[in-house]
Amino acid sequence: MSNIFVNIKTTNDNSWGDIITKYTIYLLSFFLAFGPINPFSIKEEELDDVTSPFLIISTGLFVISFLIFQNSLLINDDKIRKYATPLLILFFAISLGDITYDINTAHYNFIFKFGVNIVAFSCLYVYFSHNPRQIEISLKIFAISCVAIIMMLYLHVIDNFTDIHNGRLWLFGENPNNTSSRMSMALLIIYYYGRENRSFFMRLFSYVLCGIIFYYIIQSGSRGSFISTIIGLSIFMIFKRDEREAKILQIIVLVVGSILLYPIIEENDEIAMFDRMEELSEGNSREEHIKNAIEIGSDYLIAGCGHNGYVQEKINRGMDWHDSHNVLASVFAMSGLIGLSALIYFFLKLCKISYKSFQQYPISLILLFSMIFIAMKTGGVLTYMLMWYIYAISLAITEHKYT
Repeated sequence: MSNIFVNIKTTNDNSWGDIITKYTIYLLSFFLAFGPINPFSIKEEELDDVTSPFLIISTGLFVISFLIFQNSLLINDDKIRKYATPLLILFFAISLGDITYDINTAHYNFIFKFGVNIVAFSCLYVYFSHNPRQIEISLKIFAISCVAIIMMLYLHVIDNFTDIHNGRLWLFGENPNNTSSRMSMALLIIYYYGRENRSFFMRLFSYVLCGIIFYYIIQSGSRGSFISTIIGLSIFMIFKRDEREAKILQIIVLVVGSILLYPIIEENDEIAMFDRMEELSEGNSREEHIKNAIEIGSDYLIAGCGHNGYVQEKINRGMDWHDSHNVLASVFAMSGLIGLSALIYFFLKLCKISYKSFQQYPISLILLFSMIFIAMKTGGVLTYMLMWYIYAISLAITEHKYT
């Protein structure tokens, strides 16, 4: 396989500090695939607001090793400031909202996690910018780890930890929306590197893996992951210039895969994906959650009421306790126009630089767009390490020091 970063100069990675930092990145990439699941002690439990201790440890080890051994990169990198600054504005706006709403009852678990993710994002971006060859290795470790989970599922290795609830496949008790978002990212990564491979059989094998992962996404019932995957693949196929043979192979695999999957899905009454898709045109509870967040944000227009205030206001007003499942609506409620403007500015900066390099590095824009789309459909994403990992990689691919 040709390395898309082969012509990029990298920093020296032969020192002990560089080696340690590199392997902490590999650990982080592996544990990201499992999300809140502890792969060494798998239990079936509710995992919506739980983080794997191994993901916490691997993230901490990377940040600490980077700050100890490669802190000069962070200090001397001027570009990170224009991306970290709006995030810091958002962080302080939410913190201010928490303090001013009710300092006596405030608890800061959310804001602490968010702050850690901002630091991790900054370190990841700078590290990958100066070590771009590690991007491909990291993405492949993450994707292969996701494939391992899916293969264990369909080989019935983890049957005791799966459940069908309301037509949706749950793994290890984790919300299917969260699990499927990781699998969607893995699918796009595998598809990209498969198509970059010159071997016909490796391309075909990659596309088959994509089909298996896509079937899981359908079983998960996650509309956000389903739609973002479809759009991501469509952008790859339509707008990226490919050899004629590659396009033909992709079309053949797509048609054959659809023919094989349709009867399986049609005969499986437990799959509720398409019923859930129909609900989009009829409206659903998520629209109500978004309206609730906007209503609260409108009453705290400038700086919001913080995360704790957002939760308490929903209780005081008799609203559903769920998050809005839309990052912009939630941010508006928590940090008002200040935080919302900062986040939109951050997104626009990322999209602008990724769009400019689409033909050269399409994976950057595809992963970025898919992750932003999922953030618009998922609750609590500001504290999801996966989101900041994808943003850091997408940015580092297209705007690093040695482009």
